[in-house]
Amino acid sequence: MTFARTASGLRNYNKFYKVEAIVYIEGRMLEKTGEAQPSDDTKVFDVIFYTSLFKIFSPHNNIKLKIVGCKENVLDYHDKIISEKIENSFAIIDRDYDGIYYTRTNHEKLIVTHGYSWENDFWSTKLYLELVSLLSLDAENACNIVRSKINRSLRRLCLINRANLVTQYFGTDIFPVSKKGGDKGFRYDVNLKYPLPLSEIKRLFNKIPDEVKNDSELHDLVVATELDFKYLIQGHFYEYMILQILSYAYKVTSGIKHNMVDFNIIKNLAFNSFKLKPDYYLEPATLSHYEQQFSRVLHSDN
Repeated sequence: MTFARTASGLRNYNKFYKVEAIVYIEGRMLEKTGEAQPSDDTKVFDVIFYTSLFKIFSPHNNIKLKIVGCKENVLDYHDKIISEKIENSFAIIDRDYDGIYYTRTNHEKLIVTHGYSWENDFWSTKLYLELVSLLSLDAENACNIVRSKINRSLRRLCLINRANLVTQYFGTDIFPVSKKGGDKGFRYDVNLKYPLPLSEIKRLFNKIPDEVKNDSELHDLVVATELDFKYLIQGHFYEYMILQILSYAYKVTSGIKHNMVDFNIIKNLAFNSFKLKPDYYLEPATLSHYEQQFSRVLHSDN
């Protein structure tokens, strides 16, 4: 059974699913086919993340998270919730680059992630260090490897992402945000001492047009992008980086020579830990952010 995106349809969601609250989020929707395909949204990673947050930051224990596609779709649902004053319905979107060149207004029933996206918020230092300690036969060495690789990666990743943001202001880019490697992206090799080599940084910087380098606004734009990595590095790539580094540290400290590591096993272990005590694993600034976000939207619901 489906509901149209109408006021009456949205109001009926809570009753239909027999839940206290409905939450609309971004995410890939299943393609429509001639056959009904069973799906279990409770096993989708971002659903697990947001459900965990609702259980600690809201009075709602029984909620339904509904994946509705792109950010614009989520905002459409939010606008309908507000205009029709639909209770116990909320929307969540990724921050993306909001707040750098533009600012999205804080809407009444809209929650925005702390970092670029939920992956940036999920993969905290406490979580990935605890995880690699469980995976490895030499926890101390594994944690040192992870810290070193991440520190060496983040500095350079921030540099190229800042350069990319500046060039995007002029209507171009030096790499597509969605690309991890290849001719259109950039090379990231966790086996190297510095996974993002200087040769790659130079190659990408050479793609910056001269008109950008010589523009009078360049200095102000560079200053505007002096941000923490969680706001600069796209969430999918940040998770990809973390998983690569955890896998590398696990193999090196456990004497494993082959490359057969299932990232989903690592993710499953991480989410099983996180959902039991999310407030323990979230970075302090991220925890404070969500406390404020939930307080605002829940207050507007009263």
